[in-house]
Amino acid sequence: MSARNRGWSNGYYGEAYVNIAKKQIAVTHEGTRGFLTRGWITNILCIVLSKMTARVNSAVTFAYEICQFAKEMGFDVFFIGHSLGGWLAQVTCFTSIYMKLNEQINDFKSRDGNYSDCERHFTIAFDSPGAYQFINMVRLKCFTAEQRKSVDIDILPVENYVFHPNIVNLANFKVCN
Repeated sequence: MSARNRGWSNGYYGEAYVNIAKKQIAVTHEGTRGFLTRGWITNILCIVLSKMTARVNSAVTFAYEICQFAKEMGFDVFFIGHSLGGWLAQVTCFTSIYMKLNEQINDFKSRDGNYSDCERHFTIAFDSPGAYQFINMVRLKCFTAEQRKSVDIDILPVENYVFHPNIVNLANFKVCN
């Protein structure tokens, strides 16, 4: 299963791979392709300025749809990506656990309290910038003060791997447990 949006302001591409025997789904997010592309626009808007973009919304929507299927089937979900894709993996891990689709306005909103049905989500990010600032911005914007008490970014199931430190993969704080 895959999702693609080729629009200039979006450019999202993701795939989901299913292992029925192990009851696992791997959701992969494509990273940045080339230099001075729409991926770099997303890098600047999201990673540097903590702005929501169409590309992020496409990734979150794709992950949400996969997670709904996984929940029905009792599958574990792994979010995986490199560079910008790893950043999207961190973001979609957070949104899949703590948020739900508001179908009336085709946007996401906070879930109510019980997050135990999402304990089977994991993230592996390779050479990606940290998503902590962006996720915290979403948390502050979408959750009430009372809800934020049970929304702990520091315990998200995220593993970050950095092979060769550079300006991209050292940017921002990492999300990790």
